[in-house]
Amino acid sequence: MKTPLKTLLDAKSERFVWVDYTADDSPIDMSLEEPDSTYALALDPGMTEQQLVELESRLPAALPSSIRELLLNCSGFGLSMDVSFTSYNQWSFGYLLPHVVVLANDGCGNDWVIEINPETGDWEHVWFRCHDPWVLVYQCGTLCEFIEGVLDLSRFEKCQTGHRSILHPDGTHDPFSRRFPTAKKLRISSSDTVLSSFVSKLPDHATVVDLRNAKMGDGFNIWVVPRDEPLERHEHELLFAYSEKPTFLKRLFGRRGK
Repeated sequence: MKTPLKTLLDAKSERFVWVDYTADDSPIDMSLEEPDSTYALALDPGMTEQQLVELESRLPAALPSSIRELLLNCSGFGLSMDVSFTSYNQWSFGYLLPHVVVLANDGCGNDWVIEINPETGDWEHVWFRCHDPWVLVYQCGTLCEFIEGVLDLSRFEKCQTGHRSILHPDGTHDPFSRRFPTAKKLRISSSDTVLSSFVSKLPDHATVVDLRNAKMGDGFNIWVVPRDEPLERHEHELLFAYSEKPTFLKRLFGRRGK
C-alpha cells in the first residue's frame, strides 16, 4: 500500500504548473503566459524526534507508523496550496470534529482537516469546511488521496484529458438540498441495527446525519449546529446527530409563548 511519504517522494521528479480554467471548464497552462509558473514540489523539513514526541503527547492516540515516517521526513509541502501535517487541533470547530489536523486552507475562510481516530490513532476521513455556504463536506477517506488531489490541481496533462482533482469544485453537490430525518422517525422506521442503536439514546427532535456511504461532496449544513453542544458521533461509524439551534423566529415566538 502506498504511504503518504512515498506519494510525495514519487512526485519529486515531476514538474507542475499553475493550471487555470476558462468559463467552460477547459484547463489553461499558465506557464505559456508566465514562465515562472512552472515549479517542482517543495517538501518542508521533517520534525525532530523531540518535536515528534511533543506532538504525540498531545494526540488522543499513538501515531501510526506511516504517519510517523511522514512527519520525520516531511512536515508539509507547498504547491498550489500550502499543506501542513503538524497543525493538530489548531481549529475553532472542535464541537464538530474534536480530533483533527488542519491540512490546508484556501485563504478565504475554508479549510481541509483530517480526523484522528481516538481509539486507533489512524488518520482517516478528510473533511472540507466551507464558510459560504456554511457546510461540512466529506472530501476523501485517506491522507494519500488528499495529497494526490493537491498534486492533481497542478498536473496540466491530466487536466487536459478531462481528469479533475478531487479538490476541483464542480458544483454538483449541494449539502443544503439534503434533508435528514429525526431520531424519532428513525426509531419508528429503520431496521438498520447500527442506526437503531445510535438513535436509541438521542432525543426525539435530534437530526441524524448518516454518512456511512459518503461520496465526495456529501455533507450537511453546520450553520444550525449549536457551538455549545458538541456534535454527537458514533464511535466507529460516520453517524452524526445534533439538536438544531433555534432560529430567530423560533426564539421570538418561544419567548412570547412563555
